Amino acid sequence: MKYTLILFAMTFFCCCISLKRLYINEVDELKMEASPSRSVFTNDDFAHLPVPVKRFFDVCGFIGKSKYEYVEIVWNSSEIMMRPNQRWLRLKTFQHNFVTEPSRLAYMRANMLGFIPLEGRDKYHNGNGHMYGLLGKIRKIFDAKDPEIAQGAAIVVLSESLLIPSFAIQPYIQWESVDDFTAKARFVHKGVDVGGTFHFNELGEYIRFTTNERPYSLPKGGYEIQPYTIEIRSYQPQGDTKVAREVAAIWNLPEGDFEYWRGVIKEFKYY
Repeated sequence: MKYTLILFAMTFFCCCISLKRLYINEVDELKMEASPSRSVFTNDDFAHLPVPVKRFFDVCGFIGKSKYEYVEIVWNSSEIMMRPNQRWLRLKTFQHNFVTEPSRLAYMRANMLGFIPLEGRDKYHNGNGHMYGLLGKIRKIFDAKDPEIAQGAAIVVLSESLLIPSFAIQPYIQWESVDDFTAKARFVHKGVDVGGTFHFNELGEYIRFTTNERPYSLPKGGYEIQPYTIEIRSYQPQGDTKVAREVAAIWNLPEGDFEYWRGVIKEFKYY
């Protein structure tokens, strides 16, 4: 009996995986590869961009600010809805984005029934995507590395490219002018090719990203391409720049819009 308990305990602890530790280790590895820039943004950096994109960076005060190699987005609060018409789950969200080799890593944690941890790690790196989720640190609830995951993760990277200006001027993002309030872009990187449309208001603020190219995970398995929207609902001052504050992610499904994620940003930390 004693040996059975020991074996059970060993199995339990071996099966316990810390997704937050995985996230931290992956972030630390990418930090070691990063080479922080010593230069600053100039008008020439943005000269090739569509008119509303150039105006956005000017309005937000990034001209003359230091360039950077990666950024930590510090979330003040966030929530997720797993399926339409379910209740919102409060999340703790941690996120880093890296520029030269485009990478995005996010770790999220909620508590089911108030005490059972539900954890997820979302990653885009080297042309691949990976969504990994655990319930109670033991039960694997998803571990997806399909091409559709890479496509979806790359679309999120693209949608955030104006929130993190160094992304917008990289060669892997190709811009196309539309009009004074709209611009299109494609993210082309290591076999991944996705696109979307950026929308701006009369103040010059980036307010919405739309695409018809993101795969939606179906409840019974598989994927289906559905329209998808990111909304930037408000801005806030950070020093003498203007940065995003409230962000929401929405699936535009045939049966109606499904807002599944929303959050409030505390600050951007640039490195």
